[in-house]
Amino acid sequence: MKDLTIERAFLNLIDGCYDISPMYENIDSFRLGITNLDYNEDENILWIYLRRPGLLIGHQGKTIKSIQNNLNVKINIVEVNLI
Repeated sequence: MKDLTIERAFLNLIDGCYDISPMYENIDSFRLGITNLDYNEDENILWIYLRRPGLLIGHQGKTIKSIQNNLNVKINIVEVNLI
């Protein structure tokens, strides 16, 4: 069975849950258009498939670097075009 803790931790950071407010106010999973999250445990890489990668990357890459530091994982982004 696949371990989903990194994927859930990522979603909790951007969307929040229960009494935890989201860490980033201007982004959420709906605005990003996230279609899939895939964590490779062997290489410690989180693959994020989304429609609007610029929102996740942030100005000069500050947002994505902050998320990588919080989760202690490397993040690869794949842009998805839903046509």
